[in-house]
Amino acid sequence: MTSSEFIKVRLGDIADIQTGPFGSQLHKRDYKEKGTPIITVEHLGQNRIIHKNLPFVSDEDKERLKKFIIKEGDIVFSRVGSVDRRAFVCKKEDGWLFSGRCLRVRVFDNNINPLYLSYYFGLENFKEYIRRIAVGATMPSLNTKIMSDIEVKFPAKDVQDYIAVILSSLDDKIEFNNRINQTLEEIAQAIFKHWFVDFEFPDENGQPYKSSGGEMDDSEFGPIPRGWSIINLEEICTINMGQSPPSSSYNETGYGLPFYQGVRNFGFRHPGVSVCCSEPKKSG
Repeated sequence: MTSSEFIKVRLGDIADIQTGPFGSQLHKRDYKEKGTPIITVEHLGQNRIIHKNLPFVSDEDKERLKKFIIKEGDIVFSRVGSVDRRAFVCKKEDGWLFSGRCLRVRVFDNNINPLYLSYYFGLENFKEYIRRIAVGATMPSLNTKIMSDIEVKFPAKDVQDYIAVILSSLDDKIEFNNRINQTLEEIAQAIFKHWFVDFEFPDENGQPYKSSGGEMDDSEFGPIPRGWSIINLEEICTINMGQSPPSSSYNETGYGLPFYQGVRNFGFRHPGVSVCCSEPKKSG
């Protein structure tokens, strides 16, 4: 095969596919405060595993569930709900576990670069395809049969390696910038608290207001700076509940209005648009 050619194969012919432990094998009550991390759907980020709010299992449970241990090079999918979400397992997650709401893809064909395959799974046309073939009207879900029958396309190994290196480098840069943003956000939050919770904002002389003898008035929430007032949120803004338009109107082509579905759309300061809706309901 030359570098310009692509071949197509069933995913099941190049990778082992496994669902996570059933509910009877692992319950939330089994989670511990320390031990071996276990990843769930909420930990599947942009091709990276999110290392926040991780549950843990004991060494005994890890041994009992050793068939669900992930290793570097695995790809973990959301098995239910947002079935187009997936993340690549890096060295630092080697030896962790994955939950029953996830599904693991482990490449065994040496002609396939697992990282390339994970980026392939991130293509918009593939994500649209996997949402379409998922079963279940109210809660889309995947299983090993569906995943095994998926057709994947790949070029020569050297081309895969090149693509994986370039895209991984970009992801590394994005992750580095996100860490910088997080640090700046923490600094901003600390300043906000110092100024507007501890009331140490600069006075007219540039000194901390409260500790420099700034005048305070009593309020139902305790002392507040003189001249400040307390009002209800509804007095300065409108508060609406969210709506649930029909899922058949969701699309990623930009048709209709942006549809914020919740936590998955929360970004740095501002929400990110991943889905649009062609049949929005009027807000109440």
